[in-house]
Amino acid sequence: MVRVCFTTRDTHRYGVMKKEEVLLQRIQLYFNQQALSLIVLPFIPASNLFFPVGFVVAERVLYVPSMGFCVLIAHGFKMVSHKGHLKKISWLMIGVLLTTHAVKTFNRNWDWESEYTLFTSALKVNKNNAKLWNNVGHALENQNNYAMALRYFLQATRVQPDDIGAHMNVGRTYKNLNKSKQAEEAYLVAKSLMPQVIPGKKYATRVAPNHLNVYINLANLIRANDSRLEEADQLYRQAISMRPDFKQAYISRGELLLKMNKLTEARDAYLRALELDGTNADLWYNLAIVNIEMKDPSEALKNFNHALELNPRHKLALFNSALLMQESGELREREKIQLNAF
Repeated sequence: MVRVCFTTRDTHRYGVMKKEEVLLQRIQLYFNQQALSLIVLPFIPASNLFFPVGFVVAERVLYVPSMGFCVLIAHGFKMVSHKGHLKKISWLMIGVLLTTHAVKTFNRNWDWESEYTLFTSALKVNKNNAKLWNNVGHALENQNNYAMALRYFLQATRVQPDDIGAHMNVGRTYKNLNKSKQAEEAYLVAKSLMPQVIPGKKYATRVAPNHLNVYINLANLIRANDSRLEEADQLYRQAISMRPDFKQAYISRGELLLKMNKLTEARDAYLRALELDGTNADLWYNLAIVNIEMKDPSEALKNFNHALELNPRHKLALFNSALLMQESGELREREKIQLNAF
């Protein structure tokens, strides 16, 4: 029997080796924890665990988790590749991993060629998302391909029947296709999905501003019929009652009231819009037109000047103010302003 004797030096060396192993294990554990944290923690807000976010997997929420994935793979490869019997297998696996990810990245780049290719590629993965059908429709709409866009917008309404925006998209596309009756029907469906108006109650926190455009779009559609002007005015007033700071509703209503020859109400509508956006040269111009109709040329000229202060190249304001000044004997002064502006 052979006896193995340890000297004091051997014992000290053995203790140092144990400490190094413990330190190495702690470092490895630290890297693993950090990598897992990068993978999991940034993804939690988009996981629908605590509140709905409308999506679960999107590339923009996987950027930081992908960093954690890379760190974890690199650390694991470093550990395995030093072991003799696993060295060849580890190199083979890392080669396969890099190759497959490179091919996937190359193919994915073609999906980003345009909005249309991007969203159609997403539809191949998830056909039950109305937002994706709407996005493909918008991409086709931007290409003036309204007939094809309509197919996608209609599918969005089938996937999510209570999607107000999808029905609005259908109505707008029918209007672009000169199908007014179908457009009105689609807008009425969208309107029926809006919260009911209760007098004196504000809906600014409940209604998305874009959804309020259903009232504007529907009113703009039906006011082409002179027998339905009052109905269109009612729609504008409904939009205003739901969101009193809805500037576009005041502008559109002012145009309608001017057409209906309700000049005082048209002026008040434009003044309210100017309270919300006093830097809009077109609003000052529209108000000046109302002043002309009200036989108030001095006030009209003042408002034309407001428009020109904001936009010295506003041609309509220049032309109409020149006409007013010609009538009042101030044409020469306006000619100098026109020459300076152009």
